[in-house]
Amino acid sequence: SGFRVTGVEQDGETHDALKAGRPHFHEVGLETLLCHHLGKNLRIETDLPQDAEVYVVAVGTPIGDDGAPDILNISAISEEIGKRLTYGDLVVIRSTVPVGTCRNVVLPRLQAGSGLQCGRDFHFSFAPERTVEGKALEELRSLPQIVGGYDANSVDLTANLFRELTTSIITVD
Repeated sequence: SGFRVTGVEQDGETHDALKAGRPHFHEVGLETLLCHHLGKNLRIETDLPQDAEVYVVAVGTPIGDDGAPDILNISAISEEIGKRLTYGDLVVIRSTVPVGTCRNVVLPRLQAGSGLQCGRDFHFSFAPERTVEGKALEELRSLPQIVGGYDANSVDLTANLFRELTTSIITVD
């Protein structure tokens, strides 16, 4: 949709496959899109870029042996983003996380790492990914995108971002 995107993948094998235009999961049409955009408006890196303005977080939150979601990945990436966050940036959580994770895990790490205040210095929202593997590209454009955020500005910025992908946005407090 015209955005310059940096995909961050730290697993060496997956990173190399993506850089070669080979997705590591099944998604109709993904390989063609990946090959088309690589080296143009899409790059695959192992580290977060220094010049990002928008961070869209979609990390795994697997269910552990105890039946509880493992939020180590979301916690770690929140700390990394916090170190790079600058005035005016937007952080969007797409990962499926338990209630309270954004407020009690992500936000404190973003603020501590950056020294910035959410709502004043940067924006923060939650737009959960709700797609079925194999149909995600289609559903991203057809399913309503639900957007909630720290404040009205965060919600508006995120809704405007997703309007570039779909016309169906549902905003929530």
